[in-house]
Amino acid sequence: MTFSRLVYLPIISSEMIARAHKADPSPPGDDPRPHEPEISDQRFRVAFENASIGMAITDPTGTLVMCNDALCRMLGYSRGELQGRRFSEITHPEDQSASEAELHKLVGGRAASTHFEKRYLHLDGHVVWATVDVSSVVDTAGRVLHFVSQIEDSSARKRAEAAVNASEEGFRLAFESAASGMALIDPTTGRFLEVNRAGCEMLGYDQEDLLSLTIQDVTAPADRLKSFARFQSVISGEQPHSRSKLHYLRADGSTAYAIVSTALVRDADGQPLHMVANVVDITEQVEAQDQLAEMVASKDQLIASVSHELRTPLTAILGFAEILRGEQTNLSATERVELVQSIANQTGDLSNIVEDLLVAARADNDSLVVARVPVDLRAQAAQILETIDVNGSEDVTLSGDSIRAWGDPARVRQILRNLISNAFRYGGGGVEVRTRQCGPHSCVEVIDGGEGIPERDRDLIFEPYQRSPSTPGLTASVGLGLTVSRKLAALMGGSLEYRYEDGRSIFELSLTSADTD
Repeated sequence: MTFSRLVYLPIISSEMIARAHKADPSPPGDDPRPHEPEISDQRFRVAFENASIGMAITDPTGTLVMCNDALCRMLGYSRGELQGRRFSEITHPEDQSASEAELHKLVGGRAASTHFEKRYLHLDGHVVWATVDVSSVVDTAGRVLHFVSQIEDSSARKRAEAAVNASEEGFRLAFESAASGMALIDPTTGRFLEVNRAGCEMLGYDQEDLLSLTIQDVTAPADRLKSFARFQSVISGEQPHSRSKLHYLRADGSTAYAIVSTALVRDADGQPLHMVANVVDITEQVEAQDQLAEMVASKDQLIASVSHELRTPLTAILGFAEILRGEQTNLSATERVELVQSIANQTGDLSNIVEDLLVAARADNDSLVVARVPVDLRAQAAQILETIDVNGSEDVTLSGDSIRAWGDPARVRQILRNLISNAFRYGGGGVEVRTRQCGPHSCVEVIDGGEGIPERDRDLIFEPYQRSPSTPGLTASVGLGLTVSRKLAALMGGSLEYRYEDGRSIFELSLTSADTD
């Protein structure tokens, strides 16, 4: 226990100090002296000896005259080892100057008592932290007779403080250097109290600007109610922490995705102190998942389209072949020729579909190579019209002069085949293939009298698997023709565009002219 020096200091006599100098350092119960001390001396000794904290009496030079058992236990010495020593001998070297300065205040009369914290050296060498209260006892002339010190071991508190400081410093370092966004939030208002660098960069704000906002201000409107409900459930103690996926708003108004984890920190009285929020941006992850989903859907669509489009010509080929193979089939020579021609045409359609698929795959992985030679566009168009099955080719007209362009003859024919087939499948009849010179470019146009493509959809038709209902009786495409054709045109240094003029749809292939070089 501790006691007030104001009660006992006035009764410390010089005679008692003198007796202490001569006293055996053994405990009071073993004191062989036959004479009882005065009542006041007895009270002081009882309090001194039984104090729960270390106590000592020193002379003006800092030499220990008396010490109690508590001080001996604190420092690991016996009384005989401590009494007669100067306090400087058991004081940590780094604290000696400060300790002496405090005692000089008392010797000089500038203070009657002082309070400070210092380090002592234990007998085994380890450091003992202590809080020290020192009071001076003076005679009637004001001269210092001795000092009475109360010394309380504060090592446990210092270790606890060091642990807290280390923990706080660790949290601070983790907070500032975290790769994810972190913030401290006022649990009452939801306002940001602190935000780390990653959080500022994630949200696109300066820290000063963020500290004027609340978490609701940076949460997308659609998620605000759910976010507020989770926030309140943590504050109320309904759940210890919360983790959720939500949309957040950047300073530029864009929306991103994040996983937000929140937990409540309480003070020593159990009252809410602040919320700690950890925000992990998952925008790239979500976008990658969306792209993967699109790829899976695209693959499924490709398989479905290819399966459907291959089935039609394969069914026709199989049917015509079975008719020709039948022993009892009475077919004229003309009918047999027509069946063989139909098989050849359907086989050509199969070959074209496979070729489009191969070109699309090679173009996607940059393994497709095209030639660069002078190509007669009119001659290539005429060759396609001779071989393509258009069911009504008498409605096709070829106009324009022979013009040359730099390109790959096989790829030019593939583009024209797709354009002409599309004109018959999806157009309105009256198909015309026209060649013309377009300044430094040579162009070939495939024109039909269809209703045209709505302007909002004109870019979509060049995307994979975009198709319109085909003309009855004609084989539908796999939906890659225009996509492949535009890629091939670009690889040859040209372009493929669509426009609608004077009630007619026009697809125009433009390549660098070989006649103007």
